[in-house]
Amino acid sequence: MIKTIKNILLFAFIIILFSCEQKIKTVNLGNFSVEIPENFERGFLNDAINTDSTVIDYETYGIETKTAIYGIEYSKYRFSVNIENIKNSIINNLRNHSSLREYKIVSEGYANGKNNCYEVLSSFYYGPNLTYNKSFIMINNGNEVIKISCMYNANSKADDKRINNIIASVRLTNN
Repeated sequence: MIKTIKNILLFAFIIILFSCEQKIKTVNLGNFSVEIPENFERGFLNDAINTDSTVIDYETYGIETKTAIYGIEYSKYRFSVNIENIKNSIINNLRNHSSLREYKIVSEGYANGKNNCYEVLSSFYYGPNLTYNKSFIMINNGNEVIKISCMYNANSKADDKRINNIIASVRLTNN
């Protein structure tokens, strides 16, 4: 009888453990694929995207949690874009934001030794908390861009791990 109860409790514990595990889905954005949590909302950043006649296509995903804001933006342009211009735009938008104090770049550089991927980790104070903003940019064929960013509490190891996993999952699909 006790052995049966132990087996039932073990089985229940395993079910609870696996039910708490976050579900992942793969989304295809142009010639990119990326694995994101299932609860990311399509169109999350649509109102924040400045589109003009140079943008052929765009799509966004993201979510706001208690400790972070995640965003994924895909854009396809009519012309080639420069990764340095995109990186500088991200840095300057944060550096010049009136609500952010003590902005500094923690690390930056080409990701994985590839000249079409760039990663920037910056920090600043937003209110009383030290905040990180991690941005990842990848360009394909000169005119397709995926930007992944996360603004999160500097003490949140879970958010740091989640954004790193999302960035690590980005692949070219060459449809």
